[in-house]
Amino acid sequence: MFATLPLLTFLSYFAMASAAVIPAGSTAPNGNVSTRAALSAIQALVSVHNLSNPANPTFMGYLNAVNGFTYGLTSDPNSATVVSAQLDSLNPGDISLQTENYGYSVLGLSGNYTSIGSGSRNFAFLVAADPVPQNSPAQRVSSQSITKGGLPLPTQTAVWSLEDGDSLIIKPTWINPDGSRAKTTLAYSLYYKNLIVTGDLRALAIWDPLAISTPVRFTLTPQNLPSSS
Repeated sequence: MFATLPLLTFLSYFAMASAAVIPAGSTAPNGNVSTRAALSAIQALVSVHNLSNPANPTFMGYLNAVNGFTYGLTSDPNSATVVSAQLDSLNPGDISLQTENYGYSVLGLSGNYTSIGSGSRNFAFLVAADPVPQNSPAQRVSSQSITKGGLPLPTQTAVWSLEDGDSLIIKPTWINPDGSRAKTTLAYSLYYKNLIVTGDLRALAIWDPLAISTPVRFTLTPQNLPSSS
């Protein structure tokens, strides 16, 4: 069955992304802004930082639509994905990251699984999709950028929230079929060059050694911060 196939087999259904060339020592704004600035309507790039050493996050690049299906990295801000968001809440799933990539309207998560969690190899890709209702488990919708054999895959889009009111760090929350909110890790697959979300990086790597991924952090890098007046 498809669910038992390794990640490489899964990705063989899609065009593989070319590796993004990220200059060594690159830096990007860390997203630290006042609460008032954070809780505003903005347009932004999504800066991606490597959290292998959480005490010293390093800039990897910007979120970018890479292969006609999913998302990876680019070092060029001019080719990076631009998202729009109304940052008026700190509640999980209250932030919608709007984008027009692949002909769909928001940034979400999708894969072959409906549940994610500790001890599980399950994962989801970052995808572009049409909105899925908030606070509901993944729904099999066809209106998103990644499908298998034309069949819809479990998808969630109301997943994003601010880490706090004093930064523009954003994080995803996955809702499992039992209604629980899974603790998730954003990660960059070093081999496949895709951004994913999983509940257990180690379990995923044991299942598919090529899927070894580095944990990452997303920070919105505003293109139009509001006036402080």
